[in-house]
Amino acid sequence: MEISINKQEGLDAELSVKVSEADYAADLDKQLNEYRKKVNIPGFRQGKVPMGVVRKMFLKDAKRELIDKFLQRSIQEYITENNLKLILNPLSTYTAEDIDWAKDELEFTYDIGLRPEINIDIEKLNKLTRYKIEASEEDIQEEISKLRKQAGKVNHVDTVDRNNADLSVTLHFHELDEEGKEMKDGLHKVKLFTLAEMPAKLVDLVDGKEKGFKTNVKWADVLSTDEMTDIFGVDKSTIKDLNADFEVEIRGVFTVEEPEMNQEFFDQYFEPGTVTSEEDFTSEWKKLFENYFNQQSENVLAREIKQAILDNTELKMPKNFLDKYMMLSYNAQNLADIENYEEKRKAFDDELKWLIISEYVAEQQNITITEEDVIDYTKEMIRGEFGRSGMTDIEDKQLQEYAINYLTKENNFNRTSLALRDGKVFEHLLSQVQPQVETISQKKFEEMNRKQ
Repeated sequence: MEISINKQEGLDAELSVKVSEADYAADLDKQLNEYRKKVNIPGFRQGKVPMGVVRKMFLKDAKRELIDKFLQRSIQEYITENNLKLILNPLSTYTAEDIDWAKDELEFTYDIGLRPEINIDIEKLNKLTRYKIEASEEDIQEEISKLRKQAGKVNHVDTVDRNNADLSVTLHFHELDEEGKEMKDGLHKVKLFTLAEMPAKLVDLVDGKEKGFKTNVKWADVLSTDEMTDIFGVDKSTIKDLNADFEVEIRGVFTVEEPEMNQEFFDQYFEPGTVTSEEDFTSEWKKLFENYFNQQSENVLAREIKQAILDNTELKMPKNFLDKYMMLSYNAQNLADIENYEEKRKAFDDELKWLIISEYVAEQQNITITEEDVIDYTKEMIRGEFGRSGMTDIEDKQLQEYAINYLTKENNFNRTSLALRDGKVFEHLLSQVQPQVETISQKKFEEMNRKQ
């Protein structure tokens, strides 16, 4: 066997593998003997078919099957032994029909794309901002009030009365089409309001109305753009694209009898007995609150680091190889045949670019993900899913079985492994950057994220 690389323009190259009969002859005889044991041919007992007959009937198929496995193994060994850095797997330049399998000497060629040199400019990442979330006393009291309402006793009321300050109302908003019918794919939202926080024109709309009341409105008549953005959790550009008409329905009217701030209430949210006073509860909840949003802030910073690296790291790519890869991916004869090609190519290039950078950083920092890491992570993911359903007593052996079953399906193992590697790569990058730090409130942080 002889393997060689012929470099072409830029990072495009061709890998050639020459295979001679001596490379596979011994294995071919074994392969044919296996055919002989299993084949049924009229006039011969199973396992007693003359080898000459077997060779005549199955030599070509056996040879193709054997050489295909031989090529895959040999190419991977060559790549590993020669520390060859490729951006994706080799692409064959031949089809099985192109090969004259009767020849003793065969040559197979593959297009390959070599990995470009990488230079990450950490200094540019230092221009990013790490937001530190600090909760005010008002924020925490608002959150604790929500907790008490969630744990409180619900008393249903027949009618909305704007003079009842303790009243809460659940409204359903649904976008309507030009004929005044509900749009199946339209914007819809179920929103719980206290009367104190409900926009004034909505209060006017539902005051004196009972549960089940429905009416059609033009959203601009009852809500401002900012109020729509807040209620639906979408940006202003989305609001502009909405149809003017909406249906508003009263889904519920009720008051909530809030529980006392006592030990029974404290034990619902913390390990029983660890929090014993309202002051301690407020302090501990503030820690949880800030920790949660600071983790969200780190996630935002990680996304911004990734985008900044993609924007500021120039990589020369093997153009011809990637063009062919795109055409094969979309079963196209030409790039022009791919619908929305420019959009798809940019998404593909960004994904590939990050894959290359992540792989490079992992190599430089000796970041490795083992099979055990993948299984342990998947077990904890599944444990969390069961926990959210109230099932907390799942045995480790059963979790192991669930994890392995999940990882053997639909490329889940590779996907999970890459996600874990990316996580460790981000941890390293986060440790290297020194972004500006700005302390902001949770509300401002959420508002900023909605605008992105």
